[in-house]
Amino acid sequence: MAGLEKIISQIQEESRAQVQSIAGEAAAEAQRIREAALAEADKECAEIERRSKQSVKQILARGKSAAELKKGQGILAQKQELIREAIEGARRELKSMDEERYFDCLIKLAVKSAHPGTGKMVLSAEDKKRLPADFEKKLNGLLAEKGASLEISEETRDMGSGFVLVYGGIEENGDFDDLIDSAYERLQDIAHKALFSADGQEG
Repeated sequence: MAGLEKIISQIQEESRAQVQSIAGEAAAEAQRIREAALAEADKECAEIERRSKQSVKQILARGKSAAELKKGQGILAQKQELIREAIEGARRELKSMDEERYFDCLIKLAVKSAHPGTGKMVLSAEDKKRLPADFEKKLNGLLAEKGASLEISEETRDMGSGFVLVYGGIEENGDFDDLIDSAYERLQDIAHKALFSADGQEG
């Protein structure tokens, strides 16, 4: 049992270090987005996504090794807690951003999510009030290469942060809390399958 506790402790320490590393990289990336052209920004975003996925794979791999040492719900619960800590760390990082970084992040996500053609961006009432004067111009400057454009809607939505893109009857949800919750559910499913798959193979 002492050996298992040591492994779990090691997983926790390494996972927290990875969350801190990812959060640091995200802050640096926001600064580069302000200074780089769209093509370079897309390349950097893709690299961040690749590193994040790799970090998740490493966490899950260590969880699977722990499950091979001791089967059962205890290990699964530990793995889920590590994922929860990582997701909540990302949530806290988003909510603690200053206004400049926050709206740069909105632009980055909108450029990635936008459809070709013209649509509307719906914000929360709070975000609409504090929207930078050049936000729409900056956003559409980056969208132009995709053959897309977005108009800031007069409508507002009851949401904490992020946006909704509206194209007629089609909507793209960019609400940060919803995106994070969705990612949390997917990671929980992956962890569950990975750990119980390890148990099944060793029966």
